[in-house]
Amino acid sequence: MAKLKICDWSSLNENLIHIRVATLKRLLPIAVSYGIEQKDPIIEPLVNHDSKEPIDGPIDFLNDEKPIKLFPDDDDHVNHFCGKEHQCHELCEEEGICNVVTEPKKQEETYKGKVEGTVFIYTKHIQLSEKLKCNKKIPPNEFEHTGKHTHKEEGVFHYCDKKCQFCKYYCTLPYGHPQQIHDTKHGNMTQTEFTGEDDEFVYAGYNLRVGDQGTFVLCNFFCKDLGRHRHIDYCQNDENCKLENQRRDLQHINVKVSPNPDKPKDFISHKLFWERTGFKDPYTVQEQQKFAKCDHECPDEKHHKSGSTSFCELQLFHAPISKPPNDYGYISTDGHYFNCENPNNAFHIIFVLDYSSSMSGQDIKPMQDFLIYNDLTKKHNNRIGAVYQAVYLFMNARRNSAKITMPDSISLILFNHEPIVPFEYRDLTNLKDLLNSMLQYKANGFTNFDNAIQKAGILIKTHFDPMKVNVIIFLSDGECKTPTNQLNAICKQNKEKGSPLYLYTKIA
Repeated sequence: MAKLKICDWSSLNENLIHIRVATLKRLLPIAVSYGIEQKDPIIEPLVNHDSKEPIDGPIDFLNDEKPIKLFPDDDDHVNHFCGKEHQCHELCEEEGICNVVTEPKKQEETYKGKVEGTVFIYTKHIQLSEKLKCNKKIPPNEFEHTGKHTHKEEGVFHYCDKKCQFCKYYCTLPYGHPQQIHDTKHGNMTQTEFTGEDDEFVYAGYNLRVGDQGTFVLCNFFCKDLGRHRHIDYCQNDENCKLENQRRDLQHINVKVSPNPDKPKDFISHKLFWERTGFKDPYTVQEQQKFAKCDHECPDEKHHKSGSTSFCELQLFHAPISKPPNDYGYISTDGHYFNCENPNNAFHIIFVLDYSSSMSGQDIKPMQDFLIYNDLTKKHNNRIGAVYQAVYLFMNARRNSAKITMPDSISLILFNHEPIVPFEYRDLTNLKDLLNSMLQYKANGFTNFDNAIQKAGILIKTHFDPMKVNVIIFLSDGECKTPTNQLNAICKQNKEKGSPLYLYTKIA
C-alpha cells in the first residue's frame, strides 16, 4: 500500500477523512492503529480509493519503521499492545537437553527374523526427551524479552546431548560434565545388526542370520547373554593389522565378514568395544572380568552333558602357549590352556590285576565270539582269563580310537602276595606281544593290596610325563586291608607334580 500519514489529509473534507479512516480501520485495523504490517489472506492489486484505478510503483508501508511480521490468527502475538506481559513460546536455546525421562517407556513389539520361523514378541524401551519452552515473560508493548530463551532462569539443569550410538539414548549426566565417559540406562540396540563368522547362528535361543537387526536386544544385556565373547568391528588401522602391529585387545580377521564383506574387520575385546562407544561399561566388575577371558571351549562332550563348560584359562587374544602353568591341565594343539582333562590326551594306564589262587575259579570265563577267546580257553578258561580278555579289548579300543592324537602308554602289574610287572610303559602298536606277556601267568598265591599299589606308585614316578594323565585300574576278587598309606603317598606325589591321578577299582 502507499505510505500515508493521516495527519497529511488536511486538504480533505473532515467527513471524508473520518470515512477514509473508518474504512482503513475496518480493513487494516492493526496496520492503522500501530503502524505494522498485517498479512491479509486475499491478495488484491493496490488501487486509488477515489478513482478505483490501479496504482503502479513500489509498495511502501504505513509506518516509518521496519515492519514487524505478525500472524493475526495468533492471539498471543497480536495482543502485545494490550499493556500486559505475555509468556514467551519459543523453545529453550540453552545447550544440552532440557528433560530426559530416565525410566523409559515400555511397549511390546514383534520381531520377524531373516530365518524362516523366527518370530517373537519383545519389549521395546523408549527414552523420552524434549526441549522445554522458554519460561521468560515478554514485557508489555514488546515483542521479545532480553537474553537467551531458557526454560529456567536460575539453577537451570540440562542433560548431556551425547547419544549412545547403538540405542540412541541420551547421556543422563549434566551437560558439560567433567567425566570423559558418558553414562545412560541404555535401551534397544535399534542402530545395530548381527554379524558373525557363520551365516546362521543361535543367540539367546533364537535362530538368527547375519543381517538380523538388534532391535530386540538391550545394550546392557547383549553381552550378558553371550557369556565369554568377542565383538566384531570395522578395522580402524588396516596397515597396522597387515604388519601385525595390533593391540592386545584386538585380532584382525583375515576372511571376509558380512555386512560389507569388502571392508576389513577386527575381533575386539568387550573392554575395547565399550571404550570406543565413549559410554560407561554397563556390566558389573565380575562380568567384565569374565568377558576379558579367552572364549575358546574344551571340546570334551562330558562338559556339554553336565552343563559345566570348560574355557581356556588365559586372557582373550593371548599368544599360544606350549606348557600348562604348574604342569596342571592341558594345552590344546592351537595353544589354549584348559584346567581339565584333555579329551584327546594320552594316558599312562596302569592295570593292577589280582592273579591270586581265587582267580582260577571258573564261575566267570572269557566270552565267546570275542577277540582272543580261543587263545584264552587253552590255559585261562577262568576268572583271570576273563580279566585278560577285558584288558585286551580295552587296549584294542584305545588303539583304534580316532580321537587319540598322542599314543597311550600301558603298564601291567599282576599281584598275589607279591607284585610282578609283565610289561611297563609300552605303547599299543603290538597288542599281540602284550597279550603273550599276560598269558604267561596263571592264578596262584594269596592276596596283598599294599605291595601292588606301592608298585603302581613306583611306575608312575619312574615314567612320569606331564603330558600324560596317570590312570590306575585296580581289579580284584578278594578281600584285603585297604592300602590307605600307599594311596595317600601316590596322591601326594602326583599333587606335588601338578598332575591328576585317576583310580578306578573293581573288587568282586
